[in-house]
Amino acid sequence: MIFARSVVNAPPRTDVFSMRLQIGPSQSESMLFESDRLEGRGKAEMWRENLRTIGIKAKVRGQEEIQLKKSIAEDALFGCPLISTYVAANNSLRSLAVGQRTTLQMIRFEVDPEFEIVEANLNIERKDDVDKKEANGKVLRRYTIKDTRRNGSYEGALIMDEQGRPTSFESAGQMGSFQTKLIEPFSTLR
Repeated sequence: MIFARSVVNAPPRTDVFSMRLQIGPSQSESMLFESDRLEGRGKAEMWRENLRTIGIKAKVRGQEEIQLKKSIAEDALFGCPLISTYVAANNSLRSLAVGQRTTLQMIRFEVDPEFEIVEANLNIERKDDVDKKEANGKVLRRYTIKDTRRNGSYEGALIMDEQGRPTSFESAGQMGSFQTKLIEPFSTLR
């Protein structure tokens, strides 16, 4: 179970996003995503009904409730605007050698400028590893990602630690660039 929370913008326009992602055997995957924005609150859920079918239920202020079933690839990932959704990709990425590539499908909730359900193809290539000097010389895995969907694409760089946690994600797209980093508690850096 992965829990994540992100607070963006400055008061009085603070946006809070939270996610609970259950990963494990494909039959038990589920995700709950909630947003609390100036425009109102929203809640969206996604779950696997079987290997190739997911259920989606979402309610966002100002929009009709969405309930649907959708056919997907067996190895499709669930996602949302939080970097922690890439933890689910670790099983597919950990076996890649430097220079190898893979393509994954991701079904995710987006909230900017408004709520929508996006299907994306992630073309991922493993790059040379990075040494993490500030944490006892641990090696981090580096990947480039090209995220393509029906209305556009962007490219990004993902760095993951030995446990498969995303430690850094940077992307550049049509509307600008985005960067996020994992900030570890002081006690883990000693």
